[in-house]
Amino acid sequence: MAGSARPQFPLLPVSPIIAPVMARVIDAAVAPVAPLRPRAATTLAAAILALAALAVPSPALAVPAGRIEGLQMPVWVERHGATRPGWAGMRLHSGDRVRTGEGARVLLRLDEGSHVRLGAGAQFVLSALEAPPEPGGRFRGLLDIVEGAFRFTTTALSRGRARDLDIRIAGVTAGIRGTDVWGKTAPDRDIVCLIEGEVTVRRGEESPVQMRDPLTFYVAPRGAPAEPVRPVSASQLAEWAAEVALSSGGGITRPRGGWQVHVSSHETRASALAALARLEADGYAARLTSVDIDGRTWHRLSIGSLSGPEEARALAETLAARPDVTTPWVAADDEG
Repeated sequence: MAGSARPQFPLLPVSPIIAPVMARVIDAAVAPVAPLRPRAATTLAAAILALAALAVPSPALAVPAGRIEGLQMPVWVERHGATRPGWAGMRLHSGDRVRTGEGARVLLRLDEGSHVRLGAGAQFVLSALEAPPEPGGRFRGLLDIVEGAFRFTTTALSRGRARDLDIRIAGVTAGIRGTDVWGKTAPDRDIVCLIEGEVTVRRGEESPVQMRDPLTFYVAPRGAPAEPVRPVSASQLAEWAAEVALSSGGGITRPRGGWQVHVSSHETRASALAALARLEADGYAARLTSVDIDGRTWHRLSIGSLSGPEEARALAETLAARPDVTTPWVAADDEG
């Protein structure tokens, strides 16, 4: 059985490295030497053109920022103009935008150890993250919640680390000094709920609000002054927490998940590739493999890393509603 690799984002040019090499090639090309043979001239010209393309100004190289620890599809990741479906274990870089669809959830782990959870219909940007220049240094960054709900939680690994982290929730910015913060941007308001720790909330020209009392929340209505900070009820907190938590029986995938859903089989590779493109466009990270059965080659689309048989069956049920999927079936990874 031969499988296809995960889709990759295009590599960025490294102009600071290439530029000096290109300069030497050009110097050699214009130096007064004997005429080149046709093949040598063609090779040199191609090298110059290739190096020139690599030496053009380009965005800064992406900085690794974290990875996806778990998700419920559909999920998309945008990087430098390219969009791919997200998958469990996928590395994320500074500047990446993560989008979630209907019923989706994402659990991210930042490289400094903290967790970020996203609910359905969310857009989240790792706008600017800087790793500490030395071990034990301060982790700095800006996270943008463009749409939807999130929860930022430190872990035992990250709790003792120094950080200077801001989370921008539409028109509100929360300076995170806390260990557990929930927030949401909605069409009519922005919300910040302090579960544990401390945050400083800033909004336009209004005075900053210091939130030090656990289990309190702040609301900034659109077009009106922010409301006073007040306690959050246990029932409200539970409802908000459920908005961003991975939901058991919702098709959860994890990096070491051991189950898969076989979505469809195709007699031609062209048909399989067309179906794969539709799945990826809709936020489902599938893979294409080829298998020989009774002398015939079938091109199979599968989604793996489901965390258990019940999660695989839930995803299969969701996929069965698609017009281009007939009867998906579930199998353990070692069953092929």
